[in-house]
Amino acid sequence: MRRLLSVALALAALVVQAASHHEIDFTVCEDAPFVPSSVTLDPYPPHPGSEIVLQIEGVADHTMEGGEFYADVTLVVYHHHIPMYKEKKDLCRQTACPIDEGNVTFTYDKVLPPAVPAGLYNVNLQAEDLDGNLEMCLDLSFHITYFTEV
Repeated sequence: MRRLLSVALALAALVVQAASHHEIDFTVCEDAPFVPSSVTLDPYPPHPGSEIVLQIEGVADHTMEGGEFYADVTLVVYHHHIPMYKEKKDLCRQTACPIDEGNVTFTYDKVLPPAVPAGLYNVNLQAEDLDGNLEMCLDLSFHITYFTEV
């Protein structure tokens, strides 16, 4: 009986772990040199009051000394896009600078307010170099839910 219980707990832990880290679809929204190979969201799905972490991985084709990172978030309600949040951050807070040619990971984290409405959210993420040149542009979507999906 103990063995069955420990196996059941191990399987439950794997299901929760697999549900918490999720690769999400994205589209490249403008002609920019950095095209990600993957974007993951943790936890998935996010909940009001939780911290979300987006990781954007890809290969940089040139060196960047720094720049700015932008996030523009809208809530979709009946095909209407309601602006929810805009943010501009130092690019070097999202990854190590200087950014050298080769593999790079951008990390964007945010604590969601406890009162954020559940629903479909569209996010536009952009990065510019120190001269204002567009280096990355992504559009992605995800749902915020009130309950954990298993």
